[in-house]
Amino acid sequence: MLALPGLKIGWMAITGDPSRTRKAIRALDMISDTFLPVSEIAQAAVPHLLRDSKTFQASYRSEISERMELASHLLKNAEAVSFLRPEGGFYIALKLRKRRVEEEEIACRLLEKRRILVHPGYFYEMEGQHLILSFASRPQVLRRAFNALLERFDEAGRNRAV
Repeated sequence: MLALPGLKIGWMAITGDPSRTRKAIRALDMISDTFLPVSEIAQAAVPHLLRDSKTFQASYRSEISERMELASHLLKNAEAVSFLRPEGGFYIALKLRKRRVEEEEIACRLLEKRRILVHPGYFYEMEGQHLILSFASRPQVLRRAFNALLERFDEAGRNRAV
């Protein structure tokens, strides 16, 4: 809701048969206390965060949409890859065309040689050859990364190496 993954705040409503809900609440309390404790700082911040969340959400939604459009624009004429436009989230899936190299090998080479972090598609149970990367970075970072990535794939097409 606020792009703060380390901030754990949440509520849950439980309804149903009273004997079952009491049992469920006891189990959920134990899980919450053991694995999902809420810090005092997070608790104190809740009123402020909720009050200002609408403004942030609108701004954040706009920024992410603009970055998705930028990523789409940078990839639209790529010869070495096609992409699947995401329906949610911050990641784009690149499908490698005409390549028969292990996704993990490509991901490692891109990280080592170009400092571009991608995930092999099989991490996401995608069939074929895919690379997954975020488009949530700042626009200048996206341009640099996507241009370097596409340049590398063009070179690979000529030289058969990533």
